[in-house]
Amino acid sequence: MTELEARIRDLRTSRRNKKSLMTRNVNMLMSTLADPESDRQSVVELMQKSEDAFGEVESVHQSLCASLDDDAFEAEEEWIQKCQESFWKARNSGRKFLTKKGVNKDNVSSSNINACTSSNNDGMVNQFSDLRLALELPKAHISEFNGDPVNYWSFINNFNVNVASKLSNDNARLQYLLQLCKGKARACIESCALLESGGYEIAMNVMRKQFGQPHMILDGLITEMLNRKRISNGDGEGLWNLVSAMKKCEVTLSQMGYLNDLNSTSTLLKIQSLLPIRMQNAWADKAHDLLEKGEPKFVDMIKFIERKAEVSCNMFGRSVGKFATDNGKERPRVKTNNIQTKRKLSCFYCEEEHMLTACTKFLQMSYDDRVKVARDKRLCYKCLIVGHSANKCRREDSKCGKCDSTRHHNLLHPPNKKPEHVVTSR
Repeated sequence: MTELEARIRDLRTSRRNKKSLMTRNVNMLMSTLADPESDRQSVVELMQKSEDAFGEVESVHQSLCASLDDDAFEAEEEWIQKCQESFWKARNSGRKFLTKKGVNKDNVSSSNINACTSSNNDGMVNQFSDLRLALELPKAHISEFNGDPVNYWSFINNFNVNVASKLSNDNARLQYLLQLCKGKARACIESCALLESGGYEIAMNVMRKQFGQPHMILDGLITEMLNRKRISNGDGEGLWNLVSAMKKCEVTLSQMGYLNDLNSTSTLLKIQSLLPIRMQNAWADKAHDLLEKGEPKFVDMIKFIERKAEVSCNMFGRSVGKFATDNGKERPRVKTNNIQTKRKLSCFYCEEEHMLTACTKFLQMSYDDRVKVARDKRLCYKCLIVGHSANKCRREDSKCGKCDSTRHHNLLHPPNKKPEHVVTSR
């Protein structure tokens, strides 16, 4: 049995157990509602227990569906729909009971009446406080979804909490879903608005198949985490950005049951290559200690990098590499010219590793061809080096060995001509 199959089996077992608890609470609620002598407090408590139990069933069901393929997903959706119908039926019956049923003063003692009245007053105060708090708090921001699998999981969770859970009509949920989806995400579900019924469920299923496949989310998150430049020494912001991306991967993939892909050695090595050299050495020491107990994990690397990010951002970490005078003022930085002592030779004509004066091809040329090369390459006629003219050449010891002229090189000495007729434009 593979790890995924074992996870699916455990999730189904957990969901079945939570479903049994919900069924018991629902049955107790229905029995209580059938009793004409039932009090409001008992009904409210059983309704709350049933709702909590159903919430746990839904939570496990979502984790299970994230690990299934399309065919198995359809069967599981039919299962949860039956579970929802059972819960909603009991909840609606309880609401009708609370609306119509009042406290029977003839059958309740005065102490119970006072206790019930006090409880009702406290409930009203709490409801009023919650309403006032909701009005005072800023409106929750719901991010839009453009079809990027990396953001699918967070968008769906955000939508369910802030929108879907507060609406009882699927048509209204679908309209809000269309409003929050942009680009290709909206294009793939626009036709669902034309359906008379079931459009919301179909739209959610289409989005899950097109953008919410586990392997798509996994690839997108890992690519987003690793697609960055190597962090330089003292770059605390770069470390924190990497930590944020790693935590996003860890939370999302752990909920989906794909955390082992992050624990692979290849992933950890790629993350290590993004760190500064000193930090890579420090992680190698840390990993060596972890290898004595087991394999280093993704969570271990998160803790390690987060610790280094904290250190780099405190007052001592920020001062690393800065030199200060005795009075605490930072010394001014002086620009210096970095001169390379070793320079690779390159011929100006053939670009091989030798000087122009040693170039066989250049030596075999005629006088006119050499002058043309010097002119085209903008070389000094005196030293045959680029960057200045013969009039500005500082090579005082450079002179023609044939006529002792200080205005041209040996290789540019004209054959069978007097020195005064030599071209010296460069």
